[in-house]
Amino acid sequence: MPTFTASPRRPLAIAATLAAVLWSSSALAGPREDFMAALEASWKAVGATDIKFGAVSGTDSRFVIADMTVKMTIGDEAVTLTSGPTTLVDAKSAADQSYTVGELTGTDLVMTSADGKVSLAGFTVTNYGSPAPAALKEMYEKTKSVKARYDSITANGIAIVETDDGKTASIESLQFKAGDWKDYLPRIGSGSIKGVTPPLDEAGRKELGAYGYNALVFDVDGSGKWDDVAGTIAVDRLDVNFRDMAALKLNFTVEGVTAAVYEEMSRLGEAADDAAKARQMELLQNLSVRGAQVRLENNSIVQKVIDKQAKDAGMPSKDFVQTMTLTLPVMLASLKNKAFEKEIAVAVKTFLADPKALTIRLTPKAPVSFAQIVGSAMMAPNTLPGMLSASVKAND
Repeated sequence: MPTFTASPRRPLAIAATLAAVLWSSSALAGPREDFMAALEASWKAVGATDIKFGAVSGTDSRFVIADMTVKMTIGDEAVTLTSGPTTLVDAKSAADQSYTVGELTGTDLVMTSADGKVSLAGFTVTNYGSPAPAALKEMYEKTKSVKARYDSITANGIAIVETDDGKTASIESLQFKAGDWKDYLPRIGSGSIKGVTPPLDEAGRKELGAYGYNALVFDVDGSGKWDDVAGTIAVDRLDVNFRDMAALKLNFTVEGVTAAVYEEMSRLGEAADDAAKARQMELLQNLSVRGAQVRLENNSIVQKVIDKQAKDAGMPSKDFVQTMTLTLPVMLASLKNKAFEKEIAVAVKTFLADPKALTIRLTPKAPVSFAQIVGSAMMAPNTLPGMLSASVKAND
């Protein structure tokens, strides 16, 4: 499969933080002077040191900020945010400077740091609500992030450029929806990210071309809900569609993620000491899997991989598949679970003969902790299929 360059996680993390800062600080209503003062106070609450904005026009119910520039430090990194015209509709503030905004739209949002640059051609946020500057300051000091609520966030024309190599990842558009908010955390949500094109190095492009593809582009769609009291996260749909290749579809239910666990994980997120890392691991191991499914739906990639591997081996594709099928028992013997080995062998043989779909299901009778799964994987991997009630089916 293709080889990727270094992922743009750092610029994306900066983008997420700065986007939250922008949307958290751009929506205070009332007289024009009060708005500008509150805007500056909110940005300063999260560490902004240089704030400049252009002319403001319109009415209290709908006004436009011509342009904005904000300079601040995230961690030890200097970051600059600029934007074109930003329009705010039905913005209302409370006495403590918390606020709601019916709709916020903007263009040409650019976030720049030493690591790279993230730009958005346009964005829209609906029914947004932000804590007061004092609460923003407390959040940011603890976790270097801020919370807010919204009905939806959409953006388009996204580009992520790494400073080290100048390569660009792009995203056509994204949309996130959320609801049932409590303490600025949603209990239900869905998301869609379209046209993700990651950067490939020369070796990756060459390998991709060897399988008959000119580009790697994928879409992500998902939805789920969280019961913060019971601690249950149910992701009913998480689909990753690699265009013209295949789709990977997942759903799962995890237990143990209460509001208290989430808050502690958030506080530990920025900590780098061994004690914090040990506590994070402890919290993760206490989580449990109630059920899960992973389904691969082939489009063209399986046949292309088989054809290429067969060509490299100097044999027809049909003979190559037969050879692979005959070697499956030997390859699976390490599982030391005869019944499960046979189930996998039958499913894989069926799938290779007619590659449509391959599905793995986990349906344990009771939730199984991550600690149990890791321990069994290390000490007795042959017990995992039974523990998780695992099954493998082809073309179902």
